[in-house]
Amino acid sequence: MAIAIGFGVLFATFITLIMVPCLYLILEDLKWIVGKIIKNLGLTFGEEKPVKILEEETR
Repeated sequence: MAIAIGFGVLFATFITLIMVPCLYLILEDLKWIVGKIIKNLGLTFGEEKPVKILEEETR
């Protein structure tokens, strides 16, 4: 029984201290890559594109 508890603690420690931060970083990288792809395709979601106002030349 003590062996099972010991391995359970080691497994939980591995998951908590190593796997969770690694998966978080992988998801952040994926968000960055998808954002670059969307930006390069010119797609926007909920963002307005800036409108250029042409200034009239006065003489």
